[in-house]
Amino acid sequence: MNTPPPVKLSSRVLSDGSRTDPFVRTDAVVGPPQTLDRADPMAPLRRYSDDRANTAGVPLDGRPRRGSGSAWPAMRMLMAQEDTTDRNLAPLGDAMKDARAPLPRGTRIDARYVVTRLIGRGGSSDVYEVYDRELDDRAALKLLRTDGIPATVGDRFRREMRICRRLLHENIVRTFEFGVWGDRLYYTMEILAGEDLAGVLLRRRDALTIRTVVRLMMQACDGLEEAHRIGVVHRDIKPHNLFLTTQGMLKLMDFGVAQGLQDLSTPLTAADHVIGTPAYMAPERLRKRATVFKQSDVYSLGASMYHLLSGRPPFQGEDLRTLFAAIVMKDAPPLTDHNANVPPPVAAVVHRAMNRELDGRYATCAEFRDALGDTIA
Repeated sequence: MNTPPPVKLSSRVLSDGSRTDPFVRTDAVVGPPQTLDRADPMAPLRRYSDDRANTAGVPLDGRPRRGSGSAWPAMRMLMAQEDTTDRNLAPLGDAMKDARAPLPRGTRIDARYVVTRLIGRGGSSDVYEVYDRELDDRAALKLLRTDGIPATVGDRFRREMRICRRLLHENIVRTFEFGVWGDRLYYTMEILAGEDLAGVLLRRRDALTIRTVVRLMMQACDGLEEAHRIGVVHRDIKPHNLFLTTQGMLKLMDFGVAQGLQDLSTPLTAADHVIGTPAYMAPERLRKRATVFKQSDVYSLGASMYHLLSGRPPFQGEDLRTLFAAIVMKDAPPLTDHNANVPPPVAAVVHRAMNRELDGRYATCAEFRDALGDTIA
């Protein structure tokens, strides 16, 4: 197999030497750009990856492994066995006072949950592994920070909680409980064993065969079709938010900027703002920012598939303005230019999913899935 060219992170050098990052979600076209560390330009592709998770057993043929016993066999994190007892519990103390600092191990949240470790930090929230004392089980807990976070972010988090409660599908991360800890909102969700596809692309790219990618994208289509069926558009589909479990199940993650098709009367942001990850954003998201289309998720999934098959995103630019202009005005370069081993039928499906016009794409993720299935029938 010919090795496609390595990923090139297109970014703009700022006056302080840092660079804007098209692989990190942005919520504004104008304003302070998000930056990445010059010493580690691949950091965005490591986001949410857990170096302590056992990912050696992740099957990479795109076929889910059905377990027995638990109804959710892919939920359990492979972690060190250790008991969390009352003597290990830390008092609330300064953890509530300083919302910017990660919570220390042993912190109690609403008496029921005990922090085991920090999994990852986002722009406005943190995700922790916690021990659920009531159910004697592990879970992931997403906690909103309050350090200078605008009120609109809190509104967005509440909307995320309402949306997640409605999403029940094997290809979507399952959400459990919701609550308020002091003045901080949180919800719990299943713990996953495995790795997101951005991590797989970075560390084990050779394992992402064309057939494997097709099968995984078919699973992603199933999850998105269910979200669209109940009127929810994800709006931030990308390899980071596509998680491959050790059971071979693909799970959609992070509905933090999702919006309902009927939510246009209460927009998430001002008219001059756009939410999402630039490298995978659909053209209409930039042209008609206040309008929500389910076909935008079709485009973003197609752009993610393009990246997984070629090793690079479909568009690159020196800065976000150049990147946005390319997305709106140009067709993606032929996928086979970057990976000659991609069969023409597969490339044709990807490019149709990424058509710049809504009516040129698959109308639904179910149609996208069927087209992918035909290429490996």
